[in-house]
Amino acid sequence: MNRLIFLHGPSGSGKGELAKILISNLQSLDYQVFYGASGDFFRAAMANNPQLASEMNSGKYIDSLYPIKDEIKKTVTEWQVTGDKGVLILDGVIRRIAFDNIPHQIDQMAEFLDMTHDQILAATHIAVNAHPDDLYAQIAARNSGRSDDHEAGIRKRMANWTDFARQSVLDLGYVMNAQGELSSSKPNLLTITNGAHYGIGLEEFKERCNKLIQKFNLR
Repeated sequence: MNRLIFLHGPSGSGKGELAKILISNLQSLDYQVFYGASGDFFRAAMANNPQLASEMNSGKYIDSLYPIKDEIKKTVTEWQVTGDKGVLILDGVIRRIAFDNIPHQIDQMAEFLDMTHDQILAATHIAVNAHPDDLYAQIAARNSGRSDDHEAGIRKRMANWTDFARQSVLDLGYVMNAQGELSSSKPNLLTITNGAHYGIGLEEFKERCNKLIQKFNLR
């Protein structure tokens, strides 16, 4: 099986719930699972970097992975020494195209993992798609304390994800249709739809996740 899994999708789309299901399935097969989410990486980095904390809390858009390089590499190092029984799940880390003067996030991740760009693309990639109204409700309910956790701020962040992720998603081989739904004919790339707007409750989402896991031979 592929020992490197990337979860893609905006905040509140269900990546964390999918990760829990993945972790449970993999651990039942005696895999040692290492999980890292972009939010956790940034919070850890902010604790040691007051300037980064100030920028993040003010709602500044951070388009580079370099501020969380040390946190990512720590998780990667722990995973790399486990051999064939270790699986690394990275949640929301590669999700935007960087500005022209900053290397593409896929290339940044390749650097941190000591892999090539093509090896990153060959990993298992799962995109979670949800309606903006569902995303707004989910993020607003988190009450994270961020200064931009209000309707205008949240919708701006969601728009940022859409704008900056579109090129990254295309680079990964997904096809985005007019409705913003993602699909792919590549065997290591798959999308799953979530949210009340589409009539999908938590139990159905879990069922869809389990079917997806079967498709990837992760159980």
